[in-house]
Amino acid sequence: MNHYQTILNYFDNRSTNASAESFNAKIKAFRSKFRG
Repeated sequence: MNHYQTILNYFDNRSTNASAESFNAKIKAFRSKFRG
């Protein structure tokens, strides 16, 4: 059971990380767009 929970946590963290990375990439693109 414990190992199963670890695997689930891995997938949860990976997905939240991906959305955070996507958000950061959008901010970077937004900044560079208005910088010139």
